[in-house]
Amino acid sequence: MMTFFPVPYKDELLYSVLGRYHVRSGNVSIKATQKDIYGTDSITAIMDLPSHIYRIMENLPVGHNYSLEYLITNHTLYPFYAAFLPSEHAAKVKESMIGSDGGSIYNRIGLMASSVKFNHYFKFCPQCVEGEMYNHGELYWHRVHQIPGVLVCPEHNTI
Repeated sequence: MMTFFPVPYKDELLYSVLGRYHVRSGNVSIKATQKDIYGTDSITAIMDLPSHIYRIMENLPVGHNYSLEYLITNHTLYPFYAAFLPSEHAAKVKESMIGSDGGSIYNRIGLMASSVKFNHYFKFCPQCVEGEMYNHGELYWHRVHQIPGVLVCPEHNTI
């Protein structure tokens, strides 16, 4: 169980929030952090469409104010993909993200058969980095920068 949970920044990926948790937790190993977050060390965090979110919810500190819906809608790429899916497919993808059926997410969303290219690395905007360091004293991964095909920061028009 997590004794604290970093407050997610606007447009921050859940993956990034969990990374900030790892850094602040003092855990020496990733496995210890996985155990805190998921209750087991056999689940790995996924950047864009994570699964096992119910486990994260179960391990959040007592008294937290987060909901499954909030984390999925505001801190994953789900809304960006769901906008292009029939509502029943989008609902099944969300169910897979909440539950433990993460292996089917990319197939359900149609990305495995798609010509859309997956990112092979995290992307960032140099101007966002400056603002984050000035305003927060730390960096984080923005959702919008990780959307496949988005090559320019929509806030700064920077590559």
